[in-house]
Amino acid sequence: YRISALGVLTLKVMMPLLDRFGHVLENASTLVIDRLTPERLRVRPRISDEELETLVEMGEAEGTLHEAEGEMIQEIIKLGDKTAKDCMTPRVDTFVLPDDLPNDEAIRLCQERRHRRVPVYAGTPDQIAGIIDVKQFLLDPSQHYTETLIPPSFVPETMPAMGLLRGFLSHPQGLAIVVDEFGGTEGIITLGDIIEEILSDAAPLGDADLYIEPLENGRFLASGNARLDDLTEHIGFELMADGIDTIGGYVFNRLGYLPNVGARLEIPRLAITVRQVSRKRIEQLLLEKTAAGADEAPEFEE
Repeated sequence: YRISALGVLTLKVMMPLLDRFGHVLENASTLVIDRLTPERLRVRPRISDEELETLVEMGEAEGTLHEAEGEMIQEIIKLGDKTAKDCMTPRVDTFVLPDDLPNDEAIRLCQERRHRRVPVYAGTPDQIAGIIDVKQFLLDPSQHYTETLIPPSFVPETMPAMGLLRGFLSHPQGLAIVVDEFGGTEGIITLGDIIEEILSDAAPLGDADLYIEPLENGRFLASGNARLDDLTEHIGFELMADGIDTIGGYVFNRLGYLPNVGARLEIPRLAITVRQVSRKRIEQLLLEKTAAGADEAPEFEE
């Protein structure tokens, strides 16, 4: 959430600047071409993404742009080639509610999953009836949750991601249902999904993203990005994993796929429960020291 909030603010500042930066470069190159090229041979093509990337790299090399700024611009440029389907959370991984639950059950599920907005369907997930504003619903659950649904926004899976980003920045809903050519639900996409697409490779990790929080009774709450070396100091033994640096990567590697929230991996002397996942990675885990012997085989529960 902190990274998404920071990303929204950064993009609101960066996108107009990037537009101006591109126009300035384009105008400058056009001026040079006009002065050096005979009038009968002049053409005025728009600057390509590859040319803009080269100019950004030159700016980084010359110190005009900081490395992090250059990387973020590169990711925004790459976003121009992506669609809603590339950035969305697939249907099988989305959290949706049927329209026939009692309020108590809906409240329990919303508090457990901790999403800001939740789609509600009638019959099947292909029939999305609306979106719950979870914060407003929890503040005033006097009405059934289906009585205060926000009309859903539907976008085709082929919609350009850049167009979605502009829409999310200008409209407050922040969530859209991605549909295929037949109108079936493919998944959902949020502003956070697009921010993650941009920042996942561009934003450096701070200390707050590498936390290991000791709890009582030999339990630890850890970021998926927490280093295995740091974790060893807390749990008292080493997790062996060639080429893996983080606990999230360790769990992902042992399973071979991205697990759902609540999934549990048991290895000798340690039980690991997945507490939070994003579209691409494990974000948070609960670790519990156990008395299992070192010769026991690991177990996994979904």
